[in-house]
Amino acid sequence: MSERLRSIASFYDLDFLPEERLRPSLSIRLHLALGGFLCLIFGVMTSFNPGLIFIDVGWPYQGCLGYPLMEFQSYPVVYSLLFIASPAGFLSLVASTQSRGRVVAILSHLGITLGLLGSFLFLLEFFLVRGGIVMPEVFLVPSLGFSMILLGISLMLVYPISLGILPPASNVPLLIPPILMFTIYPEPPIIVGFLGYIYGLYNFLLYLILPALIILIRSRIRYLRRRGQNI
Repeated sequence: MSERLRSIASFYDLDFLPEERLRPSLSIRLHLALGGFLCLIFGVMTSFNPGLIFIDVGWPYQGCLGYPLMEFQSYPVVYSLLFIASPAGFLSLVASTQSRGRVVAILSHLGITLGLLGSFLFLLEFFLVRGGIVMPEVFLVPSLGFSMILLGISLMLVYPISLGILPPASNVPLLIPPILMFTIYPEPPIIVGFLGYIYGLYNFLLYLILPALIILIRSRIRYLRRRGQNI
């Protein structure tokens, strides 16, 4: 097990980059800290609060939303965010306080990978276990907590983007759900049903986007290491 952990850590070591290049600026540290905070806090809160998990959207375009009560449960309602996304946020918070660039790189990349994986598993858990499927007259979609976690991960992605490992456009797919959710949550008339429907459909695309980002990070690091480029 320890050999496996060392192998994972060495993959993210980015030994082809100089130490000073890996050391993040104050702005990047703030992004890592804020993103980690959002993942940690909303990962825990969403796990115990059904009101942060899902909304009922009228089918289709009916302009009505239904929210469960914002009441905390004594047991987790969902587990993937609690045991995967929340630790990802913690790793990002720790990374933001480190002085060694290689430690920051390892912790932040592990945190990002766990955050993306936890979000993907949450979608599986939500739609397969919680029954969040398209049904007559109702469309259950992940709600505010999930969107805030994706926003946190998008902030954490600023670090690999600053290193040239990811293109800036890789942030866009994770920013779309929070933008739609912030528009839907105030329940504006007429457009709310349409936006809720679009938001729900976009969540299905995340089944492809989240694993693709994990693969992209790993493949880009492997490519840059093989090229031996200092970026």
